[in-house]
Amino acid sequence: TWADRIWDSIERDTKIHGFSHLLRHTWATNFHRASRSTGATVYDLKQQGGWADLNIPQRYTHERPFDEFLDMPTHITELRKVRRAV
Repeated sequence: TWADRIWDSIERDTKIHGFSHLLRHTWATNFHRASRSTGATVYDLKQQGGWADLNIPQRYTHERPFDEFLDMPTHITELRKVRRAV
């Protein structure tokens, strides 16, 4: 894509290898951490990142504390909110 060509030229011109990987990794990690408040799942991350395989976004994300998983809304709790609002 055009964005890949831009990042490749930045890496080539500035001699910073892995610059685009660093940006993708930072974005994916922050997206995943923000899912605590947004309710986004790793599948949303996969879609937003444009990855075809689920293993790739999981590689970019880090393990999260178990307490965060307990606090995260599930699909069922989100559906219940929608049903109650109707």
